[in-house]
Amino acid sequence: MSACVGSYRDEMDACYAADFGRDREQMKKSRRPEYRRKGGSPTRVNGMHCRRNKRWTWGSGRGARMQNIRAFASCVAIALAGLGSYASAAPMTFKEVGNPGNPAQSSGVNAGIGSVANTFYMSSTETTVSQYTNFLNQAAKSDPNGLYDTQMSTIGITRSGSSGSFVYTSSTSFNLRPVTFVSWFDAARYVNWLVTGTSTENGAYNLALSGSAAFQRQPGATFFLPNANEWYKAAFYRPGTTNYGTWASTVGSGTVTPAAALATSGTVPAANYNNVVGTTANVGSYTSTVSSYGMYDMLGNVTEWTETAASSTQVRAFSGAYTIALANVSNWGSNGAAQLRTVTTFNDNIGFRVAAAVPEPGTIALAATGILGAAGAGWLKRRKRQAAALAAAATLAG
Repeated sequence: MSACVGSYRDEMDACYAADFGRDREQMKKSRRPEYRRKGGSPTRVNGMHCRRNKRWTWGSGRGARMQNIRAFASCVAIALAGLGSYASAAPMTFKEVGNPGNPAQSSGVNAGIGSVANTFYMSSTETTVSQYTNFLNQAAKSDPNGLYDTQMSTIGITRSGSSGSFVYTSSTSFNLRPVTFVSWFDAARYVNWLVTGTSTENGAYNLALSGSAAFQRQPGATFFLPNANEWYKAAFYRPGTTNYGTWASTVGSGTVTPAAALATSGTVPAANYNNVVGTTANVGSYTSTVSSYGMYDMLGNVTEWTETAASSTQVRAFSGAYTIALANVSNWGSNGAAQLRTVTTFNDNIGFRVAAAVPEPGTIALAATGILGAAGAGWLKRRKRQAAALAAAATLAG
């Protein structure tokens, strides 16, 4: 009987510690409570003091510690499951493009462009050679869709092995440059892979569809190519106003024409165009021409794909490229019309950047529900154990 009573007392001790959040330690020789914090005596619920015959603590005892670790791990796992689609974007730096419902450009050739109803995210730089090489190693072991082109060797990407076991490597001197020689379909397959982690044919875009239907963003896509409005807003809109800058720059409110200083002059050029470098530059190199939302290289380096269809074979593209002559710079400011590019085109001066959706309230609620559920399950388990202990005591008393 004494063993049963002892078991009952141990169980009640554990339940008491869990239920009232006490953090207790074994009693030392002194019979007086030893307060772990300065101040008055602790309250019934949140006090932290030592008590006799209380061997287990919430958060510091052996059993409680393991229980807490398991509960915490469960919460983290459930939260990650709800928001897991964002984990694959880790190599990129996304910036929030807020001010939802902003007005569109009011005049000029781009009148009516730039209004976006919702907040979204966009990669602050163009997709790099390193990022695309990682994609190839994950999704192009056989490469039936031609995601790799031999001309990519000129930007440092090489392929070895045979179909089914292709291996791709990139040169360290090119890793931070924007990837080029990518068609619109290559870019679309890249974001499809970001969405699904496996498939390149569906996710953001259903590439089984024909014509402009393939360019349409699928409902619920977490990653995608920006549309014309999203790209234009991220580049030129001045937050909190009705204005759009002429250039994707915060300098002079975007109205100061960037100087095409020669790279050899000792002056850092404002953007990579007019062949000031003669090739692509590392993304984010031109810090004097960053947009209001923190986007780099929207004034040069490479032209970028969007998802906005112009016909069944063409989409709109924005930004200049390192080859654009000074005389043509105005063609890719906010006063210039968007370029139209055939979706199968690829060359050394066109690339892309990725945009992402803000998590839906339902996704956040799902993660929160999971965390609360895990916590509730632990509480119910403790209450069930306490009830069993009380029932055992009642049997002994009877």
